[in-house]
Amino acid sequence: MRDDPIRTDATIRFRFLTPEEGGRRDPIVYEYRHLCRTPGQPRGEFWSTFVYPEGRTLEPGQSYDLSVAFVADTLVLSILKTGDAIELWEGPVKKVADGVVLSVRA
Repeated sequence: MRDDPIRTDATIRFRFLTPEEGGRRDPIVYEYRHLCRTPGQPRGEFWSTFVYPEGRTLEPGQSYDLSVAFVADTLVLSILKTGDAIELWEGPVKKVADGVVLSVRA
């Protein structure tokens, strides 16, 4: 868990896919750098993202409301809206979670 304050650009409810659905086998137990995209984005276009478990163990098959920071926050925040669907990817070939944006930093 981090001791220093983190910048949060959005809160997103992610449901992590199970291994049978193509998701991770192992839980996430630390700050996690991923790629995000909305389902409507062109194939291969992603946003670099930090996901903060905030001391929780994120298990496959479960849903969590998570704080997220985007590397290109100005660009992403000009596009992303509350209620948007979003996907979490490990690299450009493995989707590990589906989500919905609960709130976006103004």
